[in-house]
Amino acid sequence: MQSEFSKYHPAVLFVYFMSVLLICMFTSNPVLAVLALLGCVTFLAVSPGRKRVRSAVWYVFLFLLISLANPLFSHNGATPLFFLNGNAVTLEALYYGMMMGVTLVAVLLWCSAYSRVMNTEGFLYLFGKAIPQIALMLSMAIAFIPRFMRQMKRVSAAQKSMGMYLDDGYVGKVKGAMRVFQATVAWSVENSIETSMSMKARGYGVNKKRTSFTLFKFRKSDVRLMVLICVLLCMTLVGIASGEMSFDFYPRVSNVNLSPCAIMTYVSFGVLIFLPAVVEVKEKLRWNVLLARV
Repeated sequence: MQSEFSKYHPAVLFVYFMSVLLICMFTSNPVLAVLALLGCVTFLAVSPGRKRVRSAVWYVFLFLLISLANPLFSHNGATPLFFLNGNAVTLEALYYGMMMGVTLVAVLLWCSAYSRVMNTEGFLYLFGKAIPQIALMLSMAIAFIPRFMRQMKRVSAAQKSMGMYLDDGYVGKVKGAMRVFQATVAWSVENSIETSMSMKARGYGVNKKRTSFTLFKFRKSDVRLMVLICVLLCMTLVGIASGEMSFDFYPRVSNVNLSPCAIMTYVSFGVLIFLPAVVEVKEKLRWNVLLARV
């Protein structure tokens, strides 16, 4: 089932996700990082699709790993918690590790949301004319990854049905995984050759003036959302450029800035971050109201 946010124009979606990712990657303010994480988690929770518990466990493990690893390697800070092999494990290093963990998990989750919302057709529509060969290569590579994973599951299921995984030991599992990987790689090579031969037979690359057909249209709702994104982005960037979002972890952790400019920045970025979730919830409520009237 397609999410409501993905129905907007590809240009709007691209501007939104690039804005969010750039702010997430280049800010050191913990409030903005936490907002980015909460906004993406909320969007993934309300958007249609399978909820993968294993992925959630992996993200939690990654956060804990980064949070606990940083104070073991970085000993800066003025508040020691305890000493390990003569080196101080400081509270500031722990806070900084937690900040890096939240930022990394937020960036990975937003990339996951981008891959769920932006399909290959939208990517080709945006960059097909400017960089047609690179755009086609990237779109095919993005589409190939889920196909490769699905084929691995099919091969594994077929080999299990043939009784090739009777050995439950670790060595047997590794050998079975290698057989599945080899069979899938052979399938991918054969599939790529067939794709290239098909493209050559259809005359791809012969005509330099490549034409394309698309159903994407810039509607009034796209204009409204684009204007809203640009306004919120500009307000957030103004707050960051003013220095109100600066935050120090060493030698002591700074206090969160609560000046009027900082609060405006927090609110602007918060609204920007929760836009996809608001769109999803709004459309679901509207759909439920229409069903109730039937």
